[in-house]
Amino acid sequence: TPMTEDQFWAMMYLLIIEPRLGKKILKYFLRKDKVYIFHVKFASGKVVAMYVRWYDDEWNFNADDFDDVDWWFEGYVFLFPAKIGN
Repeated sequence: TPMTEDQFWAMMYLLIIEPRLGKKILKYFLRKDKVYIFHVKFASGKVVAMYVRWYDDEWNFNADDFDDVDWWFEGYVFLFPAKIGN
């Protein structure tokens, strides 16, 4: 199940804007030498793979069809928030 757009942007806030808080809450941090993929469902209903990577001294975002094989490369990191409990 893809995360919501709001969940994605909340994670980006924690991982990019407040990385210390993100590491504490999410138990994870983004590395600049990795590309991260998130499965996201926009408010419009469109489901995409959001790609986040460090490039040219800033974090860059890209969205593409989730089944577009051009972006699924070895070494890319697929992140999805785990649910604990009920």
